[in-house]
Amino acid sequence: MSSEQIKSYFNSLEAELEHCIKIAREAKMRSADPTPHPEILLAKDLAERVESLVGIEGVAQRIRELESQMPREEAALHIGLDFAEGRIGKKSKLDSVEGAIRTAVAMLTEGIVAAPIEGIARVGLGKNDDGTDYLKIY
Repeated sequence: MSSEQIKSYFNSLEAELEHCIKIAREAKMRSADPTPHPEILLAKDLAERVESLVGIEGVAQRIRELESQMPREEAALHIGLDFAEGRIGKKSKLDSVEGAIRTAVAMLTEGIVAAPIEGIARVGLGKNDDGTDYLKIY
């Protein structure tokens, strides 16, 4: 098969998928379904899946950059540094830690399991006897 045939094949798959999603949306609107839209998130790659799953804007682009330079496991660690240094998820310290953990877990599980969202109930900080903080993951 030529590259044009392969491209055409994937374009037809994408068009058919969009058609099926449109039908699913219409069916959900007409029924008593609790959600008015299909629950499945569409994504073209892991980076997009992770960003949709964790809901943190800018993560997809950074994942692509990191994965072009290093293995996924290493990239997951570097994402944590990006959160810690404020390049991603510019929020409170605790929110940044939680975002880093959820994003790294999503990357390592390829964004296809519920672990990053449902497997981590919440993240908190505790105090050691010497007054330093420690991380609590529930």
